[in-house]
Amino acid sequence: MPKTILVAEDEPMILRILVFKLEMEGYRVLQAKTGPEVIETLNGEKPDLILLDATLPEMDSFTILQKIRSLDGSRELPVFMLTQTHKPWQKEKALELGANHCIVKPFKPTVVAKEIKNLFAKSP
Repeated sequence: MPKTILVAEDEPMILRILVFKLEMEGYRVLQAKTGPEVIETLNGEKPDLILLDATLPEMDSFTILQKIRSLDGSRELPVFMLTQTHKPWQKEKALELGANHCIVKPFKPTVVAKEIKNLFAKSP
């Protein structure tokens, strides 16, 4: 069974590119465009990884990360935060709140796929 990745991104072009690349790599991809959609998705699905944009609408991404860490079964769920290059504080705060890794925008989809592959290669 393929690994499932939740891509939480509100920029349509970035979302399409990530979904396309990850599906081409053989992953099952779920999508969320707002903070509440992330939490709603997690109430029904248990992905193997979340790609979480740091600037989602309707709910602060750091609040989303805290909620993810408070959900049963999601405390150890890997979260890669997608941050802006001009906001280095986002990376620091994301890691402090429990993100496993930060990927700085702009990024190449191949690099994101490689980071994910490396994470899954390390896990049982």
